[in-house]
Amino acid sequence: MAASGQTLDTCLSDMDAFNALTEETENDAWYNQPRAFTSMHLDALVLGFARRRLERTQAQVLAGAPCAGALLEVGSGSGRLSGLLAGARPHACLTLVDRSAAAVRFAAAYHEVRGSGDRVRCVRGDLSAIPADDASFDVVIAAEVLEHAPEPAASVHELLRVLRPGGLLALSVPIDLEIAMHPTAFADEAALLGFLDRFPLTLRDCEVVRPDPALDAICTVFPDFVGCVNVTLSKSLANA
Repeated sequence: MAASGQTLDTCLSDMDAFNALTEETENDAWYNQPRAFTSMHLDALVLGFARRRLERTQAQVLAGAPCAGALLEVGSGSGRLSGLLAGARPHACLTLVDRSAAAVRFAAAYHEVRGSGDRVRCVRGDLSAIPADDASFDVVIAAEVLEHAPEPAASVHELLRVLRPGGLLALSVPIDLEIAMHPTAFADEAALLGFLDRFPLTLRDCEVVRPDPALDAICTVFPDFVGCVNVTLSKSLANA
């Protein structure tokens, strides 16, 4: 509530709008409005799919890069995942990049409220041209982002450009969710791993995080949704 500047009732109304999204909703039509990030943040707080997916990404990053000091999250949304990481790594510095000005404002306000604003830099930018130098991060995260990229191979190359050799790439990608918001869709775990096999990467961990129809609103909106592939990979040292 403090980050959004709204009342609880308004925040809950935003979350209801999020849960009512349909397959026809266009990407920018939703993500260009501030309510998108209030609702996504609330969705990540409840005991549901979004929370489990983010917590799994957090666990994979902490296990795969225990000494990382510089982390980048591209498509950082409301800042919830970076909040988890900032809490678990009190000495790490995080850079958050999102193409939505509403997301950048919300995430910056959220980290100020939670006391991590001095270690988190929120900037506007796009997956196709990340505003960062080559090999500048120990960890690069793109959670629920690659499916929004019209050119996924170019996007992975850009993620790898800013990741140092030996660094950790963490991805979370929905399985077989072909909707207006997603110009890219992977049929299953094997399809995603096959796609990633063309890059100088070594698989570290892979898990499918599945929704629970008893808990998760996404199962009402998309009854056939089977979950997200959460994967971590190391960038080859040959890219030094």
